[in-house]
Amino acid sequence: DWECLLRMKGHSAPIEALAVHPSGRLALSVCAGRKLRLWNLQTGKCNYTSALPQPTRVLLWTPRGDGYVTAAGSALRLHALGGDAAPVEMLHERPPAAAAFASEDVL
Repeated sequence: DWECLLRMKGHSAPIEALAVHPSGRLALSVCAGRKLRLWNLQTGKCNYTSALPQPTRVLLWTPRGDGYVTAAGSALRLHALGGDAAPVEMLHERPPAAAAFASEDVL
């Protein structure tokens, strides 16, 4: 049997994607309202919120947990944690439906 340990409230629109950090202690979520949230999975509280420029349905952490990937329009964007560097953008002919890392350094 499953038991509900925490209820995480914050998004006002349906959740489009969820990614759990490699440590298992954090999660990212993105909703149809273009809000990205960083969750502390030990407390269930939202620690950070950011508005995204476009809706996204692809969201994943880097294997080391030092960044995350979003997809919007026809681009995948790699966001590094910490610092103000612009995301690295990879353009595609069509909107990406999924993404995965083949190794720590290959998306």
